[in-house]
Amino acid sequence: MTGFGVMILIAAAAAQAAAPPPAGADWRVVLTDREPDVGRIVAFADAGTMSRTGDKVRFWLEYRLERAAEGADGYRGYVSADCAAFTYGSTGLARLAGARLIEADGEESGLTAAPGTSMRAAIEAVCTKSWRSPRVDPVAHARAEFAR
Repeated sequence: MTGFGVMILIAAAAAQAAAPPPAGADWRVVLTDREPDVGRIVAFADAGTMSRTGDKVRFWLEYRLERAAEGADGYRGYVSADCAAFTYGSTGLARLAGARLIEADGEESGLTAAPGTSMRAAIEAVCTKSWRSPRVDPVAHARAEFAR
């Protein structure tokens, strides 16, 4: 095999290793909040895909909004966070309308979840496994919550 062929195999292996696991079905409520522009929000973490090593945690996070923003009532991403520093980044970011995917494969990195923000509360809940619900379907749960 040529040196170029080896480089392609190494790059492919690295891409597969960096890819997040598929989102599962073990969604748990981690916070409810209210934002001025979108009304009530509910955040869900997929406990089944959560992994932790020391202060580093990885998990799927989904937000559902009472009032759609730019045509989307949901956002989902695979979060890599630090439980001590509250720094984070996300891959596989998607905008959702109900269960329908509007946009996918966004990415963000080098962010810090400030005290008092929804992201900070979500990271804290995941880091301490402070689930606020048993397993739920995010779309159905949010619709029921917002109908109250």
